[in-house]
Amino acid sequence: MLKEIKTDLFKNILTITSGTVVAQLIPILLQPFLRRMYSPEDFGLFGVYSSIIGMVTVFYTLRYSQTINIPKNDIVAANLFTLSLINALIISLIITILIIIFNESVLKIFGIPDNRSLFLYFIPFSALLFAIYEVINFWLIRNKEFKLSAINKIYRRATEGIINVFLGIKGSYIGLIFGDIGGNIVNVFSGSRKLKKINFSFRNVSFKRILCVARRYSDMPKYNLVPQSLNTFCLFLPPLLINKFYSSETAGYFNLTLLVLNIPIVFIGNSISEVLIQRLSYSRNNRLPIKRDFYNLTLLLSIVSFGMIITIMLIGEWAFGFVFGGQWEISGTFAKYYVWAAAIRLVASPFNVIFVIFQKIKKFAIWQIGYFAFTVALTFLGFLSFKNFLLATTLINSFFYIIIFFMSRNVVSSYEKSL
Repeated sequence: MLKEIKTDLFKNILTITSGTVVAQLIPILLQPFLRRMYSPEDFGLFGVYSSIIGMVTVFYTLRYSQTINIPKNDIVAANLFTLSLINALIISLIITILIIIFNESVLKIFGIPDNRSLFLYFIPFSALLFAIYEVINFWLIRNKEFKLSAINKIYRRATEGIINVFLGIKGSYIGLIFGDIGGNIVNVFSGSRKLKKINFSFRNVSFKRILCVARRYSDMPKYNLVPQSLNTFCLFLPPLLINKFYSSETAGYFNLTLLVLNIPIVFIGNSISEVLIQRLSYSRNNRLPIKRDFYNLTLLLSIVSFGMIITIMLIGEWAFGFVFGGQWEISGTFAKYYVWAAAIRLVASPFNVIFVIFQKIKKFAIWQIGYFAFTVALTFLGFLSFKNFLLATTLINSFFYIIIFFMSRNVVSSYEKSL
């Protein structure tokens, strides 16, 4: 039984990773062309847009989507699914109203020129699409439909790439944003079709049951929503501060640095995280050990992280210049600093789901609040040179992801002792 489970774990990881690799290869292969079609300022603006979406989407489902894989009963899970969608629609409406009212203030906060304010109005819609697909994807994972989940990623990136290139040829700065929206629309449409294939139904959903699961899993909005939003804020705050303190051009260069350094996290880290959500839920519900899987995955991630560091330190600047054009060599210079934080995050972040599955939300919340407090301190460091600001960002991220890794290990050890 255990041998079969282990084989299943790595088979599912390989399935998700393969789909993710193919999906992410599309925008990666297009980058040399897109970086010549769009200016660093365009990418800087898109980085701000992506950062805002990343921060607001945390609120959309009130974190109930994270619980879809936890219950054994499909009826309970279906009501959590529906509750997540309802929350997403309500929050999207609220954010739309806030953007209309506080449009000028938001532009001023993030240092966005008035002539490029149009992109703000796309944020609620794009975030809603992202949240809807997130909910759908959790259901696919619950049903071990890892292949379907992987195929959806390919559809999304292909659509995004086509729109990016078409509007880039037309010379429209908004092309990057429209590409993101188009990709999300295809994602939701494709995901919805997959739900029909696996016979998902709202038949057992009722208002009474929705209220029941909302109360039963209320720890998610109570103890995870705000801390998780702070954690997401921490990931997206540096690009926003760089745009504000230095320039959109510098933010554009750093945007490429993050894009490249996040490739292993997207390819491998996120894939492992998606599989672990289903796998750990199953193990917990059936009282099965997880320690060996934890250490095997840690070894795999550590090897990839070490290879990433060596590659960037040896040929980072040359590689960026060769692939994206000479003007982008500076992104390779930035990468030599930030690669350490990215490598540590790759090892630690996939295991964050452990805190949700084993209902250690409060412990995770304490870490997130600490991480947020130190990251916010960056807002007082605008007087530093960009090099020192980047170094401070790297140190803060590295330190806190080392801490969360050991916290994850402690949760695993406690669970093993309880068996």
